[in-house]
Amino acid sequence: MDTAKGKRIDEAMKLFCEMPQKGLVPDYITYNTLIKGLWEVGRSLNALDFFKNMCSHGLQPNMITFSTLLSGLCKQGYIDEALAIFKAMEKSRLKPNFMIYNILIHGRYYVGKLNDAKELLSMLFEKGLLPNAYTYSITIKGFCNEGLLDEAHMVFREMEEVGCLPNDCCYNVIIQGFLRHKDVSKAS
Repeated sequence: MDTAKGKRIDEAMKLFCEMPQKGLVPDYITYNTLIKGLWEVGRSLNALDFFKNMCSHGLQPNMITFSTLLSGLCKQGYIDEALAIFKAMEKSRLKPNFMIYNILIHGRYYVGKLNDAKELLSMLFEKGLLPNAYTYSITIKGFCNEGLLDEAHMVFREMEEVGCLPNDCCYNVIIQGFLRHKDVSKAS
């Protein structure tokens, strides 16, 4: 943990605790900012507790809250916890958008759970959400990282069939994947 960042988040938490004493009520922005800050300094349990604190004070999480929480959980490797939060989100009044799915798909590929990631990708289509180039670059990279170059190449080629043109990031990811696995012929 960066000591300077840790000290700043401690100071931010002190300021947060002062708010009620001054008659101020923390809002979504306050909570979301502190939750993100706690994740950034590696205080995952504090971030989760702070999220629960937000809910217990009657503030319903918004899309930014959920995306911040899910991103933090996935980046720290808490994939099952992220899925539990996702399921709670689905039951709430908020419906996950493609950004939320991207976070979860990336998290699943990150820990090598390809089938789970592919299932989430399928759910996007079922929910009427179209994957974007970022979704596809995550998927291609996930396959490349596992050495599944044929699958990565197939996804890359299928993008256009569903109306999503590969961008420079998609090209870079698949070329790097081929080169990493010494498949120079496909990279060129």
